[in-house]
Amino acid sequence: MWEATVNPFQFLFVSRSAGPILGFAPQIWMQQPNLWSERVHPEDRATVARKVDDAAHRGEGYQLEYRMLSADGKTVWVRDLVNVIRDGDGAVRLRGVTVDVTETKHLEQRLRHSANHDALTGSGIGPRSRTRSSGRFAT
Repeated sequence: MWEATVNPFQFLFVSRSAGPILGFAPQIWMQQPNLWSERVHPEDRATVARKVDDAAHRGEGYQLEYRMLSADGKTVWVRDLVNVIRDGDGAVRLRGVTVDVTETKHLEQRLRHSANHDALTGSGIGPRSRTRSSGRFAT
């Protein structure tokens, strides 16, 4: 669990259970305001920032899956489940949970690969499929 301000983005609270996900202690997240944006995978950074800003401006909670880089440089897939909270002064805070979904993403990738590749040869099946009656490939 965590809580953060939006503008500027700054963690106010990070639970101890967050440490193992990316390998940073909760205090580091709160002491280094740019850590989150720096750890979002470079290919996902612009999209994630835009979606978070849009949700905060609309005042709507969101769910978002994206990649982050762990302390040791490994790619970790996460899912954020976030509520947007406005206080009496109109300031916006984000309160959420970040879940490691890396294994799920790897399983999905293997399933997609299996669906598109011959189990015996490993070669791509592409748009062809076997017909039931003849066993021949139809294009």
